[in-house]
Amino acid sequence: MSSTTSRTDSLHVALAVAALVVVAVATFEQTVSRIYLLNFSIGGPNATALLMFLLASAWVLPLVGMAGARRDKLLAAGSLAIPVLLAVSMLTPPSQAVLATLGVQLVVLPLFVLALRRSPTSVAPGAATGLLALVAVRSALDLAPLYATTIGKGLLLITGVLVGASTLWIVRGDLPTQSVDVTPLALFVFVEAAFLGAPAVLATWHLRSYELTAGAAVAGLVVGVGYLAVRGVPDRTTAPVLSGLFLLSLADLIWFDLLGSVAALPAQALAVGLLAQGVAGARASSRGWLATLGLQVLAVVVLFLHVSALNAEYMPGPVFALTHDRAAHFLFVLGALLPVSVLAQGLRVDHGPGTTDSRREPTPDPARRSAMSAVGAAALGAGTLALPSTLGTASEPDGTELTAMTYNVHQFLAGERGEYNLDEVLSVIEESGAHVVGLQESEGNRITSGNVHGVRWLAEELGYHYHYGAPTSAASYGVAILSAWPVTESELVSLPTYQSPPRLALRVMLDTPAGELPVVVTHLQTQQEGTPEAIEMQGEEARAVVDLAGSDEETIVLGDFNVEPQNDPAYTVMAESFTDAWVAAGKPEEGGGTWPAADPTMRIDYVWTANGWSVTEAGVHGDGEDSDHRAVMATLRR
Repeated sequence: MSSTTSRTDSLHVALAVAALVVVAVATFEQTVSRIYLLNFSIGGPNATALLMFLLASAWVLPLVGMAGARRDKLLAAGSLAIPVLLAVSMLTPPSQAVLATLGVQLVVLPLFVLALRRSPTSVAPGAATGLLALVAVRSALDLAPLYATTIGKGLLLITGVLVGASTLWIVRGDLPTQSVDVTPLALFVFVEAAFLGAPAVLATWHLRSYELTAGAAVAGLVVGVGYLAVRGVPDRTTAPVLSGLFLLSLADLIWFDLLGSVAALPAQALAVGLLAQGVAGARASSRGWLATLGLQVLAVVVLFLHVSALNAEYMPGPVFALTHDRAAHFLFVLGALLPVSVLAQGLRVDHGPGTTDSRREPTPDPARRSAMSAVGAAALGAGTLALPSTLGTASEPDGTELTAMTYNVHQFLAGERGEYNLDEVLSVIEESGAHVVGLQESEGNRITSGNVHGVRWLAEELGYHYHYGAPTSAASYGVAILSAWPVTESELVSLPTYQSPPRLALRVMLDTPAGELPVVVTHLQTQQEGTPEAIEMQGEEARAVVDLAGSDEETIVLGDFNVEPQNDPAYTVMAESFTDAWVAAGKPEEGGGTWPAADPTMRIDYVWTANGWSVTEAGVHGDGEDSDHRAVMATLRR
């Protein structure tokens, strides 16, 4: 094969892998989000949770192998089916959408094998380029997943078409017939899709700067590709060192936070290096799919435990006891499976036909380096798109009169189909003209919500400032604030609870033209169907909110209090220190229902004001299609 042909093949394989990674990561997120909607509702888990195990897709590899001489034609046909499956996943309810996204996963893994057979050294730079494209596109979409917006859906469909076209290129001609061990690549996709490939998730885990985190992640991917282009695949003997450094970077991102956002750089660079080692050492093996299947199943179990830890209230007792306060531990174990797969590959001995030496490294050649350099340049160009921001560009009111709103946004998922409610929430806020918005259940930035950073998305669209409030690591429902004015300081406190996930209260100081404005956003626990201990604990939580709010006469408190008027003790505690804006506006105390949104019978969401404000108007906004709560707004005058 000539140098030019080799260079062309390497580049095509790299671009094919990039498109496959975009599709694989996007549909992985969509699969977990749809299964979450099906299983982890108020009714608790049900049998369809078993669908999650179809993410362990390696069982399809021996079935494809049984096709014999027709195998490559079958793979080409499967790749052409990807755009159809993507379209089905975007147009159908969760029960059908999840089958379509799982179908994509089943097609993608054999296509990865095809790429490995054609040019294993092109796989790692291709995967890194796909991740950089995802970061760039999600940044352009204000950090929404591709399948959450109209533009994103179109781009995802186009990428699906590119998968088909690129696969038709790499399947042509003679290819080696043996299978290869695709385990490291499969685990790489798992880890990147779950959290490492979404800089917004890394940023909100400890409330780091998104810009710095995205920049570090982009730099890490570019460094990883650049190293491969210049130096080639790291020697197999360095695998333990790379693995140890990768685990240290993960530990810092998840627990220690010593390097802050910078830790994303070595984590991504080392992930690319480990992937390059794993795919370069992929051996011919008739049983390689068993190792992939085993580690994929383990990854699914660990991911399920992580999801359970982040959604404790929906879990049955035994699962709750196993996962409570352990979300970070399971996240670390999931990330650790990548280096484990690479190390295990080097230790296994396969005496089957066609076995090759797992320690043998590919000989560097100019064609490979040229192709990697081209991909690296494209990756750098894509990475530069990841950082633009227009936060806080809306015109600021003078602060003497303002509209405050409280809104429980249901983790940015709503409706019978569980679609994202980003546009609907935006419309509700714009309709109200709110200048300050307290959000509850704003922690959408986790795998069960497709890693959507809904708070930042709203801030970008409104031109507002925001404070995320609760870090994802707190495993709470989340509280956050959107504001026409900058946030100058903040304080987050954990409230006492009774058999409930963490409940939080956030106090921020806003810098308005009329002076500093203190605002508190909170979300109290439920009454658990009238449980005396829960009702009493609500009172304790309300007292903690009052203490946090302090004595400033211009304080505003916004929240989902899960208590009706005069239903002691929480309402009484709040009414002793603050004014119920709904009542102060002359509205009937028994009116203004906010829950359930489709047919509200209970008023449990409130705007409370200190004595420095007069209330001129109050209202309820939204409907059952926007969220499971309606929003409450009040127009205030100093």
